[in-house]
Amino acid sequence: MIEQLPVIVIDDDELQLQLVERAMQRFHDISVSIYDNGIDGLSRINELADAGQSAIVVLDLQMPQIDGFDILRKMADDDKYACVHVIILSTSDEPADIALARKLGFNRYLVKPTRHDVLFEKIDEIQKLYRKKSN
Repeated sequence: MIEQLPVIVIDDDELQLQLVERAMQRFHDISVSIYDNGIDGLSRINELADAGQSAIVVLDLQMPQIDGFDILRKMADDDKYACVHVIILSTSDEPADIALARKLGFNRYLVKPTRHDVLFEKIDEIQKLYRKKSN
């Protein structure tokens, strides 16, 4: 069986998390971790990156305590995060936010609200790229 990258969802919007979690249940072969704050989410990203394990992170940019930009900054400063693929899922469609996130590094950018099939398509694109590189 082909290994699937685990998915980490980090968003402070409880309703958004419930919707994504419910929708992700259709992927039985993918490990999904849900975090309602950047601190816990970053801790999980660190665990995987320290172990050299690739992952997909679905990341909100605007959160209290530590926001998505802070997480992207931390990841940009350390090569151990090169195996982490980031999909931004944010309410912001501001060009300045998109430009900053692009500078800090992400793989895909989606603006909320977005249909879950679009999010799954982006996750699947990254999964396919990972499998292609692994072969």
